[in-house]
Amino acid sequence: MSFGVNSNGTLFTPTKARRLAELGPRAVTLGLDGVGDAAYLATRGLKNGFTKISRHIDNLKKEGIGNIGIGAVLMEQNLYEWVGLAQFALDKGLSRHSFYRPPRRLFHPGRRSTRFVYTDPAFPQFGGRADRETDRTEAQDGIVKNSEAYCGV
Repeated sequence: MSFGVNSNGTLFTPTKARRLAELGPRAVTLGLDGVGDAAYLATRGLKNGFTKISRHIDNLKKEGIGNIGIGAVLMEQNLYEWVGLAQFALDKGLSRHSFYRPPRRLFHPGRRSTRFVYTDPAFPQFGGRADRETDRTEAQDGIVKNSEAYCGV
């Protein structure tokens, strides 16, 4: 049996990293939505969180966990962080990075469009079939409902 771990990465002290390594996860993915402590505070609400997670990535690597990646949710607070996150992943020698977008209705309550729109017009626009499919999926699986409750939107 193999397993992967998704975590915010805040608790991987040397001892816990060692214990996890002994279990042999196939992959570890850490949620990280920005580079630097200010960005982390803005997106996750934890003071010095980026510094802590960066150190904890080192703990995991030191214990031999090699398949470490980061996953980021793009939102208004971090729209322009994705390049820095990709560079951070490269600099840290991480195996992957992924960027996710939340349901567009979190930014535009009550609005349904055929284009992927953030409130900043400079952000790249994505449209067409993929976006309509995302709308359909969001309507079916309740992502919007759950996200609104979670985010307080």
